[in-house]
This record gives sequence, structure tokens and C-alpha cells, in this order.
Amino acid sequence: MRVAQHAVVACLFLFIASVTTADQGSLRSGPNGPTWNGVCSLAVGDDTVHWAVGDSGEVLEIVNGDTNTEYNLGEGLYDLHGVAFADTNHGWIVGYKRDDPECLRGVVFRTTTGGDNPQEWTATFPVIRPGIDAPFLKVQAVSSQRVWLTCNGGYILRSNDGGVNWLATAKRDGVEYGGKPGTQGRDHEK
Repeated sequence: MRVAQHAVVACLFLFIASVTTADQGSLRSGPNGPTWNGVCSLAVGDDTVHWAVGDSGEVLEIVNGDTNTEYNLGEGLYDLHGVAFADTNHGWIVGYKRDDPECLRGVVFRTTTGGDNPQEWTATFPVIRPGIDAPFLKVQAVSSQRVWLTCNGGYILRSNDGGVNWLATAKRDGVEYGGKPGTQGRDHEK
């Protein structure tokens, strides 16, 4: 079974690498299209759905090997690095602001409706600690309520309520942080 999973992932990476799009002006892209940074897959009945996210807010949904949806999330202001779905409706995409002001500030996009178009995603900016901004790199959906994400600088954010509130933890220089004042709070939308 593990070999089959690796084969599916390898095929997905090859498919994504072969996807080309037209040059979109200020969007970061290579000679063959955008740079893809994160992927996830889920089974939906008899279908297999793959999501890919990349630089300049590029989002791609592939159903059974065919591109179903492609759009830009956040008007090209964010480089997206991680995507995870707990089920067909609950998904998260993480990344960070590309340019000044607030360059590298982490962003979480969340959907509870399947995310087939950019209007289905809500952007939030969880606070790691007051005065600390870090890029959000990867996300893992344990369930529709339990979500973890990793950030630059050794920080980890977790949510037990579907991404409404986040708790920051980190282990740096042998010191364990977490649950201290200022680490918990509602997301702050911009």
C-alpha cells in the first residue's frame, strides 16, 4: 500500500510540473508557469482530488488527473506554501505576504465550503507572539477542528476549533514555550 501511495504522489508531482500557464505579469513564475510549493490529496467517493498551491497565490484543484479549477488567492499578494483538507469541505492554505509592507507575515486561508473558488476562502493572520511575524510554511488537518501549522523560526501553531483561535508553541535554545500569556487569541483580520 505504501508503494502505491508513493507512486500516486510521484505522478502528482510530475503532473504539476507539466502544468503550464500564461505569464501573468507581476506574478512570480518560472518559464513554464508558477512555482508549486505544496500539495495534498483526498478521496471523494470514486474521485481523487489533489490541491496544489504556489507562489503569487496560485491554487490548482485536480480531479482524477484533470485540472478542475485554477485561480489566484489573495490577488497575488501571498506566496502559498501549504495546503491541507480534513474532508471535502474543511481546508486550509498557509503562506506569507510577498512584498512590503509586512513582508513575510504569515497568513491562513480557511474554507468550510470546499474552496472551489477564491470567494470561499477567508484570510486570517494569527499572532505567534506580539511583535513576531513569521512565514507560515506547512499545514496539517487532523480533523475539521484540529489543525497544526509550522512557521519559520521554529514556531508551531495549533487550533482545536477549526482555525478560529490559535495557540503558539516553540522550542528554541532548549527552552519550551507555549500556553504563556500573549500566545493565545483570535485571529486578526486585515
